[in-house]
Amino acid sequence: DRRVLRILEQIRERAEAGTFRRAANYHAHFSEARVLEILRNPDAIYESTGRAGKLIYRQGGDIVVVDGPGSGNGQVITGYGASGIRAESGVRALGGAPTDPGTPVTHAMITGGTIPVSPRSPKLPAAIQIWPPSGGPP
Repeated sequence: DRRVLRILEQIRERAEAGTFRRAANYHAHFSEARVLEILRNPDAIYESTGRAGKLIYRQGGDIVVVDGPGSGNGQVITGYGASGIRAESGVRALGGAPTDPGTPVTHAMITGGTIPVSPRSPKLPAAIQIWPPSGGPP
């Protein structure tokens, strides 16, 4: 989809320049520097199969969730995983304390639609890996 490719390119350009667009409900569980590192150098990028068409950038056990095509395209919504803390929404999804380490998010969780989310948040549907299709940079 050309719209998705255009959004991916805009996200990459902004990240290389040291910035990213934040959604109104932006709430990462790790530093903005970590968000930028994931956007600049993902291990994989996925597109959710749901109507919202979220883009999920994964590096190791961390993810950054970005709005796909639509009015909020390219805006970072959240970031979480092993490098972060659970925070309040992580506690609602996983239990524990807000300062507990985050839980790693795996390829299987992303493609299987089982990424843990707070009960108040909509589930992220299963996603399809769109990069790398067969290796190489995005």
